[in-house]
Amino acid sequence: MDREKLQTFFFIALLVGMLLLMFFVLSPYFSILIIAGTLAVVFEPFYRGIFGMFKSETVAALITVFIVLTIIFVPLVFFGTQVAKEAGQMY
Repeated sequence: MDREKLQTFFFIALLVGMLLLMFFVLSPYFSILIIAGTLAVVFEPFYRGIFGMFKSETVAALITVFIVLTIIFVPLVFFGTQVAKEAGQMY
């Protein structure tokens, strides 16, 4: 019985150690995964609407990706250029 307890303890300790190492490896990506999940949930009805029009998953996914990139990156680029102009005027 003592050997079984030792094996169980070793297994649990090894499992906890591996989960801790996995947490440290994946921790830089948690914010990115949360943002990706949020965007997927927000734009999923939009994808379904486009899929209803075209009846092709590939075309609907392609159009959705282009529109989401446009919605996100156009304001981001505009805001970035405005910040750069303001920073340039400060000096």
